Amino acid sequence: MLYLILLALITVVVSMITTYLLGDPGYLLLRVGSWHIELSLVFAVLALFLIVVMLFVVLELFIGFANIPRTIGRLFGGGRARRSKRLISRKGLIYWLEEDWDNIQQLFERFAQVDSEPEVGYMIAAYTAQQQGNLEKRNQYLARAWSESKQNKHLVSLLAARLFIASEEYAGASAQLKKVCSRYPKNKAAFRMLTETYRKSRQWHDLYVLLPHLQKAKAYSPEEFNAISKDVTKLRMQSLESASEVLKAWKKSPNATKNNPEFAAAYVRKLLEFNRHEEAEKILRRVLNARWSSDLAYLYGLIRGQVDKKRIYATALKWLEKHYDDSELLLTVGKLARRNDDSKQARLHLESAIEKGGRREVYEELGDLLVRMGDAKAAMEVYEQGVLVSRSWADSEPSPNYLLG
Repeated sequence: MLYLILLALITVVVSMITTYLLGDPGYLLLRVGSWHIELSLVFAVLALFLIVVMLFVVLELFIGFANIPRTIGRLFGGGRARRSKRLISRKGLIYWLEEDWDNIQQLFERFAQVDSEPEVGYMIAAYTAQQQGNLEKRNQYLARAWSESKQNKHLVSLLAARLFIASEEYAGASAQLKKVCSRYPKNKAAFRMLTETYRKSRQWHDLYVLLPHLQKAKAYSPEEFNAISKDVTKLRMQSLESASEVLKAWKKSPNATKNNPEFAAAYVRKLLEFNRHEEAEKILRRVLNARWSSDLAYLYGLIRGQVDKKRIYATALKWLEKHYDDSELLLTVGKLARRNDDSKQARLHLESAIEKGGRREVYEELGDLLVRMGDAKAAMEVYEQGVLVSRSWADSEPSPNYLLG
């Protein structure tokens, strides 16, 4: 290409000079010793041009002759490679169906030595080595595949991770997958495999931290992601052994997590287990003021301890102005009214909660209130109605099992 450009430039220059000289030909005198030659300037320029062209032609011929052995070798070598690939494909399929891992390993090791992408052969050889239980050999093949690969290093990492997961080497698998996820933030397969790695190794905290990245990469459908998020949060909370750990985890959580009602509910329930009602109330009040949730409104009714009962009752009444049809909030307000010795308002709110389809606990609260008010007959009727309420409002929640399979 460079030769052609130079030739074109010389042609243009010669044409311009020739055109100019035709109007004033002039002459060129060459003198060497006692010899001298007198030429027309136009003829001299054209002769120089022809000499340059001949030099280019001779140079191209010389390069062509020099590359003949390499060209012939490439042609014959390509033929051998194509025949080898056909043979390997046929034999490889037979060995694979027969699960003859030893022959497959040897076959693809030879394939890697003749193929233009040798990492493919070494990757298959690594897989077969693991099928034979030879993990040391597997690691050698993976290392060869990595060193030989130019464009497909992430594929080598994905295969290595898959093999590590199969052999329960979760630390190695997560190390490989983190590299891929970091370099290819939209690689769904890598994120799904990393999720599987954390799940099988029960690394709930790491999986919890991974959640925003799973969502960004769209590794799962919205339904799958919501189920995973909910279960991971619960499982992570279950693994925390003190209130300080819970509060530390809450502090480090991103705002998107803090404003998610399901996540906030998991934190609050764990805090209530440790009798940290004051911290739980602050979280509930913050989230409910930002984003309404009936589940969190119910949890607000469980706040006790040293928290000012008049203040939380006033807070709940303020929420009721906007959410007067929420049966869970009506139950909470009824409870808080009872604690503040406001039996009349407590009865009114609890009866409203029943009208709105409240859970079975509403009947128990109202029945207890009626007993305290001395109306045993009405209390018995409420208790009987509560027994007939659908079990769907039972307080117990299903155990998280999405990630335990």
